[in-house]
Formats: sequence, C-alpha cells, structure tokens
Amino acid sequence: MKRGAHNQRMNSDATLALRAKTGCAGYACPFGNYAPMKRIFLFVLVGLMLVTNAVSSENIKWGEPIDDLVVGLLINNPTKYLYTLPEIYFYLKNLGNQPIDGVIQSGSRCVVEVNGKYYAQPDFGGKSSYMPPGKQYGPIQIDSNNLKQIPELQVWPVINPKADSPVLQKGINKVCIYYVLNDKRVSSGQVTFKKR
Repeated sequence: MKRGAHNQRMNSDATLALRAKTGCAGYACPFGNYAPMKRIFLFVLVGLMLVTNAVSSENIKWGEPIDDLVVGLLINNPTKYLYTLPEIYFYLKNLGNQPIDGVIQSGSRCVVEVNGKYYAQPDFGGKSSYMPPGKQYGPIQIDSNNLKQIPELQVWPVINPKADSPVLQKGINKVCIYYVLNDKRVSSGQVTFKKR
C-alpha cells in the first residue's frame, strides 16, 4: 500500500473514531470536539429551568374558584423595580369535571388591582377554546406597559389611553387580578410585597 493511501486510511479511521466519541458517528458533526460540552450545557440549562419553574410555582397565589375556574397570580421579582409594576403572570386551572367554554389565554382579559386602584388594557379578543377538566394554563404574561387606570372594577371597561399607569408606592404594595370569563370576574389571590 502506498504511503499516501495509508495515511488517508488512518485519517479516515481517526475521523470515524472522533465522530463516534462525540456522538456524531455517520454524519458530519458541526460542533466537532465541542459536541460533548454542548450536551452538558443543554442538560444544565434544562435542569435550571425545571428548578426555577418549581420554585416559582410555589409563589402562585390562587383565588377562589367560580364555576370550577380558578385563577393564580405570580409576580416576578417584585422588589427589583423601583416604582414601575414588575412582571405579572397569571394561571388558569379547571377544577371541575366538565370543559369550560370561552377561555382566552390573553393578558388583555385581566383587570389588575394595584393598591385598591384598577387598571386594564384594550381587549381585542382572541381565539377562545374549551378548557378540558383538570387542565392548567400558564404562565401567561400581562403587559404592564399597556395598563391604564379605570374608574371602577368592570367586566368590560372603557380604556382611556391618557389615563394613569400603575405606580408602586413606598412601603406595602398589594396586587391581584380579575380574569374576565363570559361576563364574570374570577379573582386571583393577592400578592403583597414591600418597596423601600
């Protein structure tokens, strides 16, 4: 066997061995020697996401069910922000044995109460669906930047775009939400946190 052919065969064998070692046997591996590191990174990332989700789930404040629908509220890092409202998420859960009709997974379906004042945003509807028994939706984010104050708690409030936005106060702040479903308001539990 000629020297060139011998070297080519050895290089080919080494390449196959490397591909097998990195989990890329049989096709070209775009990550080369970094494939094992990528797999480890992905495992760690997924683990962190699961741990974060588990911790956050403990902080959900659930309200009382109405027609088997219960609403939960989660505020992300409430002490991180100075005066603006922090990130707000809500959850929906069907506690009954029958599907719930008319559920829309949108933050615009919620009225937000902050320290006794009510805020809402324009509701352009959305795709409604039947929520199966035992099903839970969430987290669904409420866009705090679009919230405007309304005079009173209403099912279908009229939004004034020039109205005040929610502002946190120094000291104790209390937040809860009302999810609107078929002309009914389903309240979450209340989240209380302190701003310095």
